[in-house]
Amino acid sequence: MIDICEEGAGTRKLIEITERIVKEARILYQNIWVVFDKDDFEDFDQAIKDGMNQGYKIAWSNQSFEYWLYLHFYYSDSALHRDSWNEKLTEIFH
Repeated sequence: MIDICEEGAGTRKLIEITERIVKEARILYQNIWVVFDKDDFEDFDQAIKDGMNQGYKIAWSNQSFEYWLYLHFYYSDSALHRDSWNEKLTEIFH
């Protein structure tokens, strides 16, 4: 089973949100990934350290991770807003 939780927050805040989700979960997760865009957050390096200290697997991309992920499934050269890519990814994963 794969649970995907989408949150718009700074990098360290995503680690905190992940901690809350894991703590409140009714199941025991085997692998926990926190994936985020690099963006311009100054807490980027600390977020990676915090997540790894919690035992999470961490992945990041340059800005607009949603577009990168979409391109693994379909070709596109559209200039869409990030929210539009989220809608397209929801169609793929649901």
